[in-house]
Amino acid sequence: MLQGIRIVDLATHIAAPGAGVLLAQWDADVIKVGSADGDPMRRLLDATPPSGVSPVFEMGNRGKRSIMLDIRSTGGRAQLAALIREADSTTCASSPRPRGPKPSRP
Repeated sequence: MLQGIRIVDLATHIAAPGAGVLLAQWDADVIKVGSADGDPMRRLLDATPPSGVSPVFEMGNRGKRSIMLDIRSTGGRAQLAALIREADSTTCASSPRPRGPKPSRP
C-alpha cells in the first residue's frame, strides 16, 4: 500500500511510535532515529527483562529500520538533515507550538 514511501521516525512514548508501526505494516520504509542516550521507552517501568529487549520498546518499533544519531553533534545533525531530505515524511511526538511562556487566559 505505501511501498516506496520513506518515513523518518523521531517519535517516542507509545502513541507516536505506534503510528510508525502502522505505516511500516502498510509497507512504508520507516527509519527509527534513536538518540545517543537511548529511547526512554527502553527503560519504561524498568520493564526490560534479562534478555535486554524491552517489550514496550519492541511493540512500538517493530517493522522499522533504525539508526542511532547524536544530534547534539554537528555530524549527527547533518546525518539527520540528510535523512529528512530524502524522506517523504517524518513522525515525532513534539508539538509544533512555539516555546516560551504560556499565554495567560482571560
